[in-house]
Amino acid sequence: MVEIFLNGFVPAAGAVTTAFLIIALGIIARRYVLKDPAAWHAVERLTFFIFLPALVINAFIGGVGDDLAIGAYAVVLIGTLGIIILIVWALFKPLTKRGMNKATFSSLFQTSTRWNGFLTLAIAGQALGQEAATIATIGILLLIPSINIANALALSIILFDEPLRPYPILKRLLTNPIVVSALVGIGLLFVEFNPPAIIENTIAITAGAGLPVLLVIIGANLNLSRPSKLTEAWLSPVLKLIVMPLVSLALAKAVGLNTFQTAVCVLIAATPAATNGIVLARAWGGDVPYYANALSLQTLLSAFAMPFWLAFALI
Repeated sequence: MVEIFLNGFVPAAGAVTTAFLIIALGIIARRYVLKDPAAWHAVERLTFFIFLPALVINAFIGGVGDDLAIGAYAVVLIGTLGIIILIVWALFKPLTKRGMNKATFSSLFQTSTRWNGFLTLAIAGQALGQEAATIATIGILLLIPSINIANALALSIILFDEPLRPYPILKRLLTNPIVVSALVGIGLLFVEFNPPAIIENTIAITAGAGLPVLLVIIGANLNLSRPSKLTEAWLSPVLKLIVMPLVSLALAKAVGLNTFQTAVCVLIAATPAATNGIVLARAWGGDVPYYANALSLQTLLSAFAMPFWLAFALI
């Protein structure tokens, strides 16, 4: 069993190391090369509207294996999200009684339930191949609406004690270029349409720029100026990098996903949170420093957690 674990851990660790070396370039670039926050904002918008949609569509062009049980796969992803939401919500009263304010709890909720799907794509594609990246992209389509609706609803209750209007969330989702591009990619799969070679090559080249730029942006957004503050957000990585992968693994085994698909599900669960939740925290009065610290700590610890869980799922 140890040999099987190591056979999975070594390539996974190699893929994670490659990704984190590029993330380190982002840390260096933010500190020494591109210090203007407005410049990074422009890079993020370019990536969000151009590179990432191309990355999503390109993943679907490669196709997906016929043995993917979409229904069971969706049950695992949505079920894992639902269970972790219930676990975090159950902690609300104990934590607030111990002195955690609502703003901080809202950021704990976000960082425990969100995930950086494109970091998963980078690791899955390197460690498991193109089919894994495609399966992970389907996961993005399934989870982006679910996570955004759950977080917006939860924050409206935690911070405002009122229900949320559904129209703004629906509008935000339907105008999200990642959601739109995922729907386009799913459409290509269903109609079995292969774009002309010149279009396919253009998408592939544009997508090729997406992951490196995204990883650099992740590094640039890490909050490492006060490392001692990171440990204050310890509960978030425990929930995100230990509890959530365990739940995902148990559900995947329960519904009968094969080992390959189980590994993708567990990898998704072990991926750190995304930076987009900071925008919501800042706009709605959440604890932005806690979110930044939790995100940074999760990202650093995931350098070990992601290859560990990926190798464990492949046993």
